[in-house]
Amino acid sequence: MKNIFVLEAQIYATLSHPKRLEILHLLSHDALSVNEIVTMTGVAQANVSQHLTILKKLQLVTVEK
Repeated sequence: MKNIFVLEAQIYATLSHPKRLEILHLLSHDALSVNEIVTMTGVAQANVSQHLTILKKLQLVTVEK
């Protein structure tokens, strides 16, 4: 039972960053490439990639190639 609380805490910590919330919002409407997210958010490509890696670790986003 405790494991669910650890997982929830990790998810809440991940979602506490405003840019990650923005990225999730954009992706909730359509599949986007990293470059499209960069253009829409004004965040550097390296930072978008870092945010996506964090979101992917918690299975909040999936990757399509």
